[in-house]
Amino acid sequence: MSILKIQPPGHRGEIQLADAINTRAGQGKVQAVTLKRECYDCGSEMGYLETVVGFALDHPDYSDRFGALMDNRAAAPRARAAE
Repeated sequence: MSILKIQPPGHRGEIQLADAINTRAGQGKVQAVTLKRECYDCGSEMGYLETVVGFALDHPDYSDRFGALMDNRAAAPRARAAE
């Protein structure tokens, strides 16, 4: 995307893909589709974890084993953060 070469830095001085997409949208150069599936936001640690868990639980090759892993982990005592 050539827009990334001229896009000014955003949050924390980084080039933000969302800002570049918004710039292109303002130029009428973005197409979109409506998704009919669940969407995930990988922009945070928790969002990334939700994405991985959702993918694994929905995937036929991983669902049973990953579901069992999650059940076992949920039943185990949780480590507590240092206070």
